[in-house]
Amino acid sequence: MLTLESVSELIRTRFGGRVVAGKHPFDGEGCLHEIESAALGIAWTDEPQLTRSFDRRPLNDIDVPGTLRAEYAARLIVAYQGSLDWPIERQVRVAERLAIWTIQRVVSELPGLPKAIQELCRAADDLSAAKKAADEAEAVAWVAAEVAAVAAVRAARGAARAATWAAGAAAAEAADGAEARERIFRLNCELWLAAAII
Repeated sequence: MLTLESVSELIRTRFGGRVVAGKHPFDGEGCLHEIESAALGIAWTDEPQLTRSFDRRPLNDIDVPGTLRAEYAARLIVAYQGSLDWPIERQVRVAERLAIWTIQRVVSELPGLPKAIQELCRAADDLSAAKKAADEAEAVAWVAAEVAAVAAVRAARGAARAATWAAGAAAAEAADGAEARERIFRLNCELWLAAAII
């Protein structure tokens, strides 16, 4: 069983306190899944099926500093260790929470959304309401030619784990500037950490 202390220490000592975007050759630098494989003592990989955890690659690859990724990496690794082996009911509950919360808290903040649609997103309290809010947000984003925003909304519409991560990553791409990307990155990490608590 991985602990927050052991994974944090691994990131600090073996990876220089940084978690980097992309896929990497063995050791030196690593993304979240590669660091997880090192912590688990399995073959070096960035494949979620091999680390047996939900796919966090789109979040990992958001354009933020490696030290910021490292602030959340250990907690995300520990919170989701073995998540592909959780009972399916738990996996579904976590994925649904993430989809709803992504609409409520991330999509509602996309640039160019009218206040009424932002409020519709924030008020979505089940998957049906989240889908309706996502449909409305997508229509507005298309009119505004916000391609990244459209991608974020489309990705958030599904309850799938990968779709939810993709929504957060697309929302970060739609963000205006490094500070906004970092805020969205932090928000997505906090949503995922909260969703894992059942």
